[in-house]
Amino acid sequence: MTAEEISMVHIRRAQAGDEETLARIQTESWRAAFAGIVPAELLTQCTNLAHGFAASGKKQSALGAVEEMYVKERQ
Repeated sequence: MTAEEISMVHIRRAQAGDEETLARIQTESWRAAFAGIVPAELLTQCTNLAHGFAASGKKQSALGAVEEMYVKERQ
């Protein structure tokens, strides 16, 4: 990343509508962290976003789980 690219980054508070992106980030982090520790089939089941959203009948909100959450945007 160049100095110019770094200066173009904006940090803002997470807001409604960010849930899907935050869920994907968390899911990919879990997959990377637990690969080789948790059996692959179980890890796939536990990190299946489509199944999680479908089972609840709605998009799940990660925003209520913490007091403050911030996201990075490029301008």
